[in-house]
Amino acid sequence: MDAWTIAVLWAAWTIYWLAAARQAKPISSQEGWFGRLVHTIPYLLGFMLLALPRRTPYWPMHRLLPGSDERDDWALFAVAVGLGFTVWARRHLAGNWSNLVVLRRGHELITSGPYRLARHPIYSGILLAVIGTMVVRDDVRGLLGAALIAAVVVDQIAAEERLMEATFGEAYAAYRLAVPALLPRWRPAALMRRVP
Repeated sequence: MDAWTIAVLWAAWTIYWLAAARQAKPISSQEGWFGRLVHTIPYLLGFMLLALPRRTPYWPMHRLLPGSDERDDWALFAVAVGLGFTVWARRHLAGNWSNLVVLRRGHELITSGPYRLARHPIYSGILLAVIGTMVVRDDVRGLLGAALIAAVVVDQIAAEERLMEATFGEAYAAYRLAVPALLPRWRPAALMRRVP
């Protein structure tokens, strides 16, 4: 049952993500085609490994973790929270968002909402949701899919950091010092303070 609920959460998230993408500002500059392929193909492959049915031939079927309903409930909670966090972050980015490393026309440095907790809250949320999905899936293929997605996220973060530093200079450098990349320092006061 948790696997179906997770599939529905991911499907709803994907529909929202595709609909929201139409509101993005025009692209000012973007990474080359090779960079786009390096970020897109492994990402899609990772999600395919997580999404394909368990009973696919030629894959080991043994479980990696001891099964428990409580574990699956926590994993489902992680998926819901992770995807919710990405939606919150996506709404704060508004027209500045892109699924690739690009600079939008009139691009702004967003430091409000979830961006006061982490510089890359969309990636934080995706990784949390992927980990939850991997735990419920509980097989080698899920582990490989999660590892592929994590590798792409790390590489994409590095590329985005370089672009933001080149674009926003000292303002981004100060923001980088004040706010962690992925793991939020959960302090309610962080939501109230101004980030440079």
